[in-house]
Amino acid sequence: MTLRQLAAIELRVPDSGTEWLDDMIRQAKRDEIAKAALAGMDDWVPWPDGVTSVEAGDPRIDMRKPEAQRSRARWAYHQADAMLKQREGE
Repeated sequence: MTLRQLAAIELRVPDSGTEWLDDMIRQAKRDEIAKAALAGMDDWVPWPDGVTSVEAGDPRIDMRKPEAQRSRARWAYHQADAMLKQREGE
């Protein structure tokens, strides 16, 4: 492994000079951002009448329901993609 590849991995910068490694770094960064977005989601999502997602019983927000879990995962990756796209434009 070259020093450039090692630096790219440690710094999470997809600039190793090796395309497959850069692809892995990009995916890991995307996963990391999506994870952070998902973790912070409950801090700002307004629940109806102050109830929690489990208490609400609404399939759109009841996190016991697989469709709600998939919806939140899609949202988190959408946020990650938007953040990465913005970063590339800077």
